Amino acid sequence: MTLDEARGCLDIGIGASTDEIREAFRRKARDNHPDRHPGADSSTLSQLARDFDRAREARDILLRYTLDTLRKPAPSTNSRERETQPSSTYSYSYARSESAPRSADSSERADSRRAAFQPDETRGPAPRVTMRFDEFVAWTDTAGFGAGNRSRPWVDWPRIIVWSSLAALVIGLTVAGFVMTRIAPGMIESPTTGAAPPSPVPITFEQSFVTEGAAYAAPECTTGCWVWEFTPSMSCAEASATIALYETPSAIEPTAFHEQHVGAMTAGKVQLLVVPTEPGMPPHAALQGIFCAS
Repeated sequence: MTLDEARGCLDIGIGASTDEIREAFRRKARDNHPDRHPGADSSTLSQLARDFDRAREARDILLRYTLDTLRKPAPSTNSRERETQPSSTYSYSYARSESAPRSADSSERADSRRAAFQPDETRGPAPRVTMRFDEFVAWTDTAGFGAGNRSRPWVDWPRIIVWSSLAALVIGLTVAGFVMTRIAPGMIESPTTGAAPPSPVPITFEQSFVTEGAAYAAPECTTGCWVWEFTPSMSCAEASATIALYETPSAIEPTAFHEQHVGAMTAGKVQLLVVPTEPGMPPHAALQGIFCAS
């Protein structure tokens, strides 16, 4: 892997410092570590593992190059000092992208400088240090890069919020529909036409209490009844009579009142009014009034 490939792998520039290289690697490693994708298939996990190792290799190469550049002394203008200057014994495991200046006065010195940047076959490839994701997170947290303890299980908060909102919406619509169908109809007042119901019209009449026994043979008089004959002064399609009940014949104030349906009446025609008695009713009665409801 060349220097340009290493920088492209970590997405950093040519003048990146060691801290920028380490931060770029942490960022890349967090995205590509296989432990961050537990549900991925085997091919995806293999690709992620290769990307993780490639990012680690790029970090090692760039750190090695940057630190060695910082340690290497500045070039001297004296040719004798350059000849006595010991060549760097550190061997690189990458190809240098920048071409070293070639000295025209001595080909041997140029060859020695070029050989210093060639891979050392005896050293072998760069060491690969692998670690588990929890060890990687603990290391970054200790360095101040992470957010703290990651041992607790991961929670998918966006999905929880979306489904909770949908559940609340469904419950609210259900409750609103129940209120509208069950409670609201009873709270809505029925529309009014603005006209008051007609009040019964009193009718003048002539009456007489019937005392003949044949009149009391009607089917309504099985348990007892009162019978009156009355002649209304006007016709009515639907009339009712008010009967006053007394405890004694000499009583002035009635004890109770009884409403009796009369039905249709014709003016000047004698009609019979039969009022059946019921248990608990006072024994005396009088026809007090007749009213027309239509």
